[in-house]
Amino acid sequence: MTATAAAMATDTGTDHGSTIIRALEGAWDAIRRHHPDLPGVVMVTGHGRTPGDDAVTWGHHWPGRWTAADGSAVRPELFAGGELLALGSRRIMQTLLHEAAHALATVRGIKDTSTGGRYHNREFAKLASALGLQPPARPDEQRRGFSNCSITDETITRYAKAISALDSTVGHRIEDPVARLIASQASLPEETLPPVVELRPGAIGTDLPARPEPARRTTVPRTGRRLAVVCRCASHQVRDAHGGSRTVEGPRRIQATPGLLDGGPVLCGVCNAAFEPEN
Repeated sequence: MTATAAAMATDTGTDHGSTIIRALEGAWDAIRRHHPDLPGVVMVTGHGRTPGDDAVTWGHHWPGRWTAADGSAVRPELFAGGELLALGSRRIMQTLLHEAAHALATVRGIKDTSTGGRYHNREFAKLASALGLQPPARPDEQRRGFSNCSITDETITRYAKAISALDSTVGHRIEDPVARLIASQASLPEETLPPVVELRPGAIGTDLPARPEPARRTTVPRTGRRLAVVCRCASHQVRDAHGGSRTVEGPRRIQATPGLLDGGPVLCGVCNAAFEPEN
């Protein structure tokens, strides 16, 4: 029996998922204490990346997604991807604050996104800043606008108790090496469009598509992302412009698609080691 199988056999707990949700709900409640007009949400989690895709849904806010059983109320959905949980509590809090900006936009009737929820405009940047995030100085080049906001040191101090609680209670996460590589190598927006058909038109307080996609579309369009990976060679030979070769210190570097890396180890023909993220 493998170590993994042995651990599964002795693990009789059934509350792993609910423990994660309670931890995320506690962090959301902490944000609401500083911003009382934020709504209650239905917190959900799951995988944020399908194998082969080169985009990750770290989180999303979906207004009006859930309806009470008696029809008395509707509540937004707040999603936190399992891959996000693997990035640590500060990164989790950053994403929750990002989604809180969308939630405030909904409550206040502010149009904070356009182009189907992709472009985050200056109104979003203002809301994010009020929540304790630092918006980029200028819109990014990926047509996501001011989406890529970072949590500030002051905000980390403000939510130190909630961040510590996330550290101690989020005991499970999705360890996806490709998702982690995407997070480390690119200045990414907080969310990418999830592979769903949006049922709610409009682009207020949401980062989901504004128009329904054709029914046949079930996956996120590929963007051609390439990720840098290295082998374990101490040095290697490269050809020069004159047809000769020279020795270069350090490992060989290649660019690989997430789909290729998902398919199994990509081996170097010199050192026979798998190409992996550097460091």
